[in-house]
Amino acid sequence: MDSHPPSPTSQPSSPRSDTSSHRYSEVPTEPLPPSELRVFNEHMTRRKHFLSDF
Repeated sequence: MDSHPPSPTSQPSSPRSDTSSHRYSEVPTEPLPPSELRVFNEHMTRRKHFLSDF
C-alpha cells in the first residue's frame, strides 16, 4: 500500500481498463509515467523525512 500513493493519475493493474494509459503503451519498458514518478518521489521523500525523525 505504501508503494502506491493515492492519486487520480495512478494506473490500475490492467492498463487496458484505463483509456488514458494508451499513451504509455508505446514505452512498455517505462514502469510509471512521469507524473506518477513525481508523486511517488514526493511520497518517498516525505516518508524519509518522517522516518528520519526516529
